[in-house]
Amino acid sequence: MRCDMRLPAVLALAGVLVAPAVASAQHVSVEPDRPDQTSRPTTLPPGAAQLEGGVVYERGGSDERALSVEATLRFGVAHGFELRLEGEPIVHLWNGEDTTGIGDLTLSLRYRFLDARADSLWPALAVQPYVKLPTAHEPIGSERADFGLVFIAGLDLPGGFAAAANAEVAALGQRDSGYLIQALATAGIGRDLIADTLGAYVEALWSSQEEHDGSSRVGIGTGLTWKVARRLAVDLGFEATVGGRGPDYVVRSGLGVLLHP
Repeated sequence: MRCDMRLPAVLALAGVLVAPAVASAQHVSVEPDRPDQTSRPTTLPPGAAQLEGGVVYERGGSDERALSVEATLRFGVAHGFELRLEGEPIVHLWNGEDTTGIGDLTLSLRYRFLDARADSLWPALAVQPYVKLPTAHEPIGSERADFGLVFIAGLDLPGGFAAAANAEVAALGQRDSGYLIQALATAGIGRDLIADTLGAYVEALWSSQEEHDGSSRVGIGTGLTWKVARRLAVDLGFEATVGGRGPDYVVRSGLGVLLHP
């Protein structure tokens, strides 16, 4: 009889402990970190998993084109920690000759070490070290590993706007020999056109040369993200080079899918 009386109490206590976690999981929705190149310092909650990907088309000059499929798998491993696996399952290049193969694979860890406060103008901050594994053969890849570190800042602004900025330093493996240190910087601002449904952004990009005989690049970008449902968002982005050497334009279109919870 004593055990029978304890069982409802145990179940009630379990319900009290589990209910907040269940309610929290139900409120998690897809938040893609694409198609813009300026990452925000957001991380998935612990236990969450999200798949993002799409198709990228690049045009450079009259005879340089590239079509690729990109995919990113994100895992929330702890509060403020997110593990990422990024790659290009298919890459097709047109540059005098047609080349098809797989792209490089990148493994990274994002750590958000400072959250933004409602009563402060100090932004949320995160760092993201990464290593790019040389899974692609020439001319798709350099066949050498790359290493880098990205500093990420994000801040909510009045009027429903949100701003983000990235500063990155990378060691790029060169086809001939050695490594080249590259610096990159991006900044963007976005706003929901329809609350929690349709968002738009604009951004500016700069990068130093990625090869010894290359040059720096300045670009601009814009795009839209439409959250179709709690677990699904689709996007469209456009990027153009306005200075230096780079693709004339880049078009991205894809989706983000919240896999769990």
